[in-house]
Amino acid sequence: MANRIYPNNVPNPVTPLGSDGADFRAILVDSTGKPLVVASNLTDLGGALQSVGTDFLRVYAGYNPPAYGPLAIDSQYHVQTDILGLPGKNTYNNVLIGYNAVYGESLSDLNATAGTVMKTGSVVPAGEIWYVTNTWSLNNTTSVRMQHKAQLKAQTHYIRDITAPGVGVVAGTQGNWLLVPGDYMIWVWLSCVLGDDLYWGASGYKIKTA
Repeated sequence: MANRIYPNNVPNPVTPLGSDGADFRAILVDSTGKPLVVASNLTDLGGALQSVGTDFLRVYAGYNPPAYGPLAIDSQYHVQTDILGLPGKNTYNNVLIGYNAVYGESLSDLNATAGTVMKTGSVVPAGEIWYVTNTWSLNNTTSVRMQHKAQLKAQTHYIRDITAPGVGVVAGTQGNWLLVPGDYMIWVWLSCVLGDDLYWGASGYKIKTA
């Protein structure tokens, strides 16, 4: 009871006091004046205490009912996390977006057939999602009407209809199109002349899901 306060044991006025709910007590400090802290009822925190040099203890504790436990950290003291499961990873909703690789296509046909010409892009393989942000096309010989489309879940979606922009003029469309396995981009030229030079492409990035 040496640290309890009695009338005949009045502490120095600079002594810090703390209350336990019933009494005021002097707060214990070490030889450098730093408060001493005692953790009780946390018997499973031993692995969560790490010594940093010889100066202090660093605590990385997490609560997983009904007990506390240590959090895993890396060499830079960053908390390590795991992502368990990606609900809806192959649907348009609830997708966890993450970069894996660049998606890009740039193609050409320097001897197009006459009339309506349709070109398709690469098909998204299993285990990936492609996030397309730009699609473009041009006719370097004749000014014709062009269309940008996307095949999404076995349905063709119109993105843009371009009315004869001019010879060699790039018609670009920016947006956000999420392609899942089996999907692909589509480009259409109407009223082409035999031998027209056609160019087309798209870009974005790929996401691994498996």
